Amino acid sequence: ELLAWPRGNGRDRIELFNDSAAPTHLGGFSLSDDPAKPRRFVFPENTVIEADGYLVMDGGKNGGLNFKLDNDGEGLWLYNAEGQLIDSVMFGRQVDGLSIGRAGREANWTLTHPTFGRENQSVPLGQSQDVRIAGWTANPADGQGDRVILQNTGARPVHLADLRLTNQPTGRPLAFTFPALSFLASGERLEMDSNWIGFKLAASQGELALGKPDGSWIDHHVYGPQPDGRAVILIPPHAPPVDQFGLSFEIADGEMLVTWEPGDGLIFRVLSSRDLSTKPWHEEAVLDTPPGRTLQFRTKLDGAMKFFQVEQIE
Repeated sequence: ELLAWPRGNGRDRIELFNDSAAPTHLGGFSLSDDPAKPRRFVFPENTVIEADGYLVMDGGKNGGLNFKLDNDGEGLWLYNAEGQLIDSVMFGRQVDGLSIGRAGREANWTLTHPTFGRENQSVPLGQSQDVRIAGWTANPADGQGDRVILQNTGARPVHLADLRLTNQPTGRPLAFTFPALSFLASGERLEMDSNWIGFKLAASQGELALGKPDGSWIDHHVYGPQPDGRAVILIPPHAPPVDQFGLSFEIADGEMLVTWEPGDGLIFRVLSSRDLSTKPWHEEAVLDTPPGRTLQFRTKLDGAMKFFQVEQIE
């Protein structure tokens, strides 16, 4: 178990567990957050973990280790006295006050409650579709960069591993992929600049999409010319949970076709807006769910920026 984002002024923590029936002598073993420097911390000769026992260490020089863990993501490597790798874990961004550890029957790494010196307890996780694109800036002011805002709209933390973010859903669907053991807390917003995600947003017109590991899209936005220095905000901070149903988009011959499966919904309306900051949403259509349970909305594109929203009425 490890804690890379302690609450308040707390320290990073690392826990080792001896799952054998005999004591394990760790003298000469080493821990490091950099495989190029495998002996950043070397265990003293008298270090022993008893059978089925735990060893808990605090991070930082004052805590005993010579390094701190990065809550935006890094790795931890354990070597024996001969320099052979014994165990390792790589992780992405963490949740404030929660740890990661091996839990469950398969002892897989997951988000956990801090239980250092005791059996690990996993944290219930939400669904990947709880994470939505909350906004973006594609035409930033001078000296500032593009940014994409994600928000967890659900009531539980979400494991972000292998979620995909791209400005080219067709040509480059894997432009950015979240690494394993990356998490977003309930209600948390995450702002990511172009240096982080590895691509820039077009200011004239473009696309932005967030996808699941299975290849389906959670959000897919097509936008026109962007206002100077202004952010597009789709989900305001502290917004309530969003009822969700998957939308798919096709653009051809100057038209956009939106298709979705309504789930339990019976009546939907399609809204549009040219300016999210000042003007109200315009009602484009009200649609009843057909017998085949698949709805479609088609509209012509005129080259100007326009936002669409689908709401379930009944």
